[in-house]
Amino acid sequence: MTLSPGTSFQAGILLGGFIGFDENGQGFFNEASERMLQTLSLYKSGFIKKILVSGGSGTLLRQKFREADFAKDQFIKMGVPPDDILIDRNSRNTYENAVYCKQISDSLQLAPPLLLITSAWHMPRAKACFKKAGLTVLPYSCNFKHSLTSDPEDFLVPSAGALDKWSILLKEWVGLFVYKITGKI
Repeated sequence: MTLSPGTSFQAGILLGGFIGFDENGQGFFNEASERMLQTLSLYKSGFIKKILVSGGSGTLLRQKFREADFAKDQFIKMGVPPDDILIDRNSRNTYENAVYCKQISDSLQLAPPLLLITSAWHMPRAKACFKKAGLTVLPYSCNFKHSLTSDPEDFLVPSAGALDKWSILLKEWVGLFVYKITGKI
């Protein structure tokens, strides 16, 4: 997505899922880290005034390490002033991202729409959750999983990469289905 020069949003909402932790609590970036890079670029370019990082721990049992805390520290190291970084450190899934971001947005009276930044394959479910939560967002997709080539070989020759893409697609389909039947979207 290309934003027009002069376009500005009070905040960009960066959804978690781009950081992991080892058993000692050392954080590391994973294959979805383009989410953070795009957010930093949008901030430095003036398209977003504040960054709202939404992500606690996706684990069900152990909530020791919080993705938003780690991301905030990284943004500060990259020159973003602490006052421009808002965090939701409690959400464990996309539905909770939307609910907690709505609460934060309302409490700070952030004018909609806010820019929603997440992986392209995750955007349909994320947009639906934010709509259900009552928070108006404009999607900003990144971390695309497709090739821009038109070479038929890319679609016909089996590969491990294709299996990975199918795994992501199936997870999102199941997520959409479960969220739909549980009333989260």
